[in-house]
Amino acid sequence: MGWAGRKVHMGYCQEAYDAECAAIVHALAVAAERAKCRKLGRVRIFTDAQAAIARMTHDEPGHGQTYAI
Repeated sequence: MGWAGRKVHMGYCQEAYDAECAAIVHALAVAAERAKCRKLGRVRIFTDAQAAIARMTHDEPGHGQTYAI
């Protein structure tokens, strides 16, 4: 299987942090979609956005809450 990309319109007034959080969420959605068709082993999502990674661990109010939920 080769590499593939997906484009998603973020809307307006978004920052890089929002894009990083959204990318993680979309990667998880792709994995879930593929899991419906076949058994998946481990799923690895690579990112260097430490703040976005930390944000995905809780859904408390604040920046990125929409993505964390």
